[in-house]
Amino acid sequence: TAEASTAEASTAEVQAPATAEASAFDVSVMYGTWALTAIDAGNGAMSVADYAASIGADAESCMQFVTIDENGYTSSNANGESTFAYTATENGLTFEADGVVFTVTYDAELDSIMYGVNVNDVTYKYLLIRYNADDAASATAQASATAEAAVAATAEAAE
Repeated sequence: TAEASTAEASTAEVQAPATAEASAFDVSVMYGTWALTAIDAGNGAMSVADYAASIGADAESCMQFVTIDENGYTSSNANGESTFAYTATENGLTFEADGVVFTVTYDAELDSIMYGVNVNDVTYKYLLIRYNADDAASATAQASATAEAAVAATAEAAE
């Protein structure tokens, strides 16, 4: 009957939000400090040093650190530091800076984060890994391995 259909529809509508909330991403897995390890300017991923050399800059001026915590997404680079409020997504977070919405995704397998931005018809992709200031040599080795894995994963996804 029409009444039974209406009752079922109402029940379905009430259950849908509960299911969506139950599958929400736990952004706390992204808490910590991250260091830029690779940049892809549309021609394959490069280390920060290689990318810097390709544009005639030094690596320090291209380096970026990100800290994510319950207070926001803080980006630090040679130009300074900025903190942005973020919203959790199904696999990471989004934040807005200067009218541009950035989508940052978390890769549990590589324990890395990635985001992209389009500048002058080129999509730049940035890969960051967890940063441990106490063990810079290990972080450098991890960065190389993570960058290689990310390049391989990106190439497989493109095929």
